[in-house]
Amino acid sequence: MESKSAFRKIDELGRIVIPIDIRKKLGVNNGESLEISLQNDTVILKKHHESCIFCFGNDDLVSFEGKMVCSKCIDKLKQAE
Repeated sequence: MESKSAFRKIDELGRIVIPIDIRKKLGVNNGESLEISLQNDTVILKKHHESCIFCFGNDDLVSFEGKMVCSKCIDKLKQAE
Protein backbone atom coordinates (compact mmCIF):
# COMPACT_ATOMS: atom_id res chain seq x y z
CA MET A 1 0.00 0.00 0.00
CA GLU A 2 1.23 3.45 -0.90
CA SER A 3 2.26 5.54 2.09
CA LYS A 4 0.85 9.05 2.22
CA SER A 5 1.70 11.79 4.71
CA ALA A 6 0.16 15.17 5.37
CA PHE A 7 0.65 17.67 8.15
CA ARG A 8 -2.29 19.47 9.71
CA LYS A 9 -2.69 21.56 12.86
CA ILE A 10 -5.32 20.64 15.42
CA ASP A 11 -7.77 23.51 15.98
CA GLU A 12 -9.04 24.76 19.35
CA LEU A 13 -11.86 22.16 19.31
CA GLY A 14 -9.47 19.25 18.64
CA ARG A 15 -10.39 18.94 14.95
CA ILE A 16 -8.19 18.27 11.95
CA VAL A 17 -8.95 18.40 8.25
CA ILE A 18 -8.28 15.19 6.35
CA PRO A 19 -6.91 16.04 2.89
CA ILE A 20 -9.28 15.34 0.01
CA ASP A 21 -6.90 12.91 -1.72
CA ILE A 22 -6.80 10.75 1.43
CA ARG A 23 -10.62 10.93 1.79
CA LYS A 24 -11.00 9.89 -1.85
CA LYS A 25 -8.59 6.98 -1.36
CA LEU A 26 -10.68 5.81 1.65
CA GLY A 27 -13.92 6.40 -0.25
CA VAL A 28 -15.22 8.67 2.51
CA ASN A 29 -17.68 11.43 1.63
CA ASN A 30 -18.92 14.42 3.62
CA GLY A 31 -21.24 13.34 6.43
CA GLU A 32 -19.98 9.75 6.59
CA SER A 33 -18.45 8.24 9.72
CA LEU A 34 -14.87 7.20 10.36
CA GLU A 35 -13.76 4.66 12.91
CA ILE A 36 -10.95 6.09 15.05
CA SER A 37 -8.70 3.78 17.03
CA LEU A 38 -5.36 3.95 18.77
CA GLN A 39 -2.62 1.36 18.33
CA ASN A 40 0.35 2.11 20.57
CA ASP A 41 1.18 5.71 19.60
CA THR A 42 -0.55 5.61 16.20
CA VAL A 43 -4.03 6.96 15.44
CA ILE A 44 -5.83 4.81 12.87
CA LEU A 45 -8.73 6.09 10.75
CA LYS A 46 -10.90 3.59 8.87
CA LYS A 47 -14.09 3.98 6.93
CA HIS A 48 -16.91 2.96 9.25
CA HIS A 49 -19.04 0.00 8.21
CA GLU A 50 -22.19 -0.91 10.07
CA SER A 51 -21.84 -4.10 12.07
CA CYS A 52 -23.86 -6.29 14.42
CA ILE A 53 -23.83 -5.05 18.02
CA PHE A 54 -23.34 -8.63 19.25
CA CYS A 55 -20.86 -10.36 16.93
CA PHE A 56 -19.58 -7.37 14.87
CA GLY A 57 -20.41 -9.22 11.64
CA ASN A 58 -21.75 -7.22 8.71
CA ASP A 59 -23.83 -9.76 6.77
CA ASP A 60 -27.66 -9.55 6.60
CA LEU A 61 -27.99 -6.61 9.00
CA VAL A 62 -31.36 -5.43 10.30
CA SER A 63 -31.95 -2.23 12.23
CA PHE A 64 -33.65 -2.80 15.60
CA GLU A 65 -34.36 0.25 17.75
CA GLY A 66 -31.47 2.12 16.16
CA LYS A 67 -28.98 -0.75 16.54
CA MET A 68 -27.78 -3.15 13.85
CA VAL A 69 -28.24 -6.90 14.43
CA CYS A 70 -27.30 -9.67 11.98
CA SER A 71 -29.65 -12.48 11.04
CA LYS A 72 -27.51 -15.13 12.81
CA CYS A 73 -27.73 -13.26 16.13
CA ILE A 74 -31.47 -12.71 15.62
CA ASP A 75 -31.85 -16.49 15.24
CA LYS A 76 -29.82 -17.07 18.43
CA LEU A 77 -31.98 -14.56 20.31
CA LYS A 78 -35.14 -16.31 19.12
CA GLN A 79 -33.79 -19.67 20.36
CA ALA A 80 -33.02 -18.15 23.77
CA GLU A 81 -36.69 -17.21 24.35
